[in-house]
Amino acid sequence: VIEDDDVVEIRFDRYSVTFSENGGNGSIFVVLQRGVLLQDLTVTIYDVDTNIDIGQVTFDANAPEPQNKSILFTATDNNIALELDKLFTLGIRDPVEVSIAEPSKMNITVVDDDEGAESFTVFIRTD
Repeated sequence: VIEDDDVVEIRFDRYSVTFSENGGNGSIFVVLQRGVLLQDLTVTIYDVDTNIDIGQVTFDANAPEPQNKSILFTATDNNIALELDKLFTLGIRDPVEVSIAEPSKMNITVVDDDEGAESFTVFIRTD
């Protein structure tokens, strides 16, 4: 999977990110660095608290490093007042012959900005 015994690492691009519940789309990034893959590599992104898989990202063989893959978030109001902010922690799993580097987890905060009877839903799509 790896060229020339390099120690390929995969990680999130930062430790935390904050989105507004009414902010529409936002992205986070997973980064592959320190080597070139000889074949495509797919890893799973999951919710650490629930252990539920969110999706997968695939890094391309023979592509120059670093490679950045995005995960798109869409937050929309659902009309419930006085909610607490929503907190999620994402992790990376299922790497084959690569190391998970820091930051290995990403904390996501979706800030409740409602004044009236509103709430929101988060939709996640991996590219």
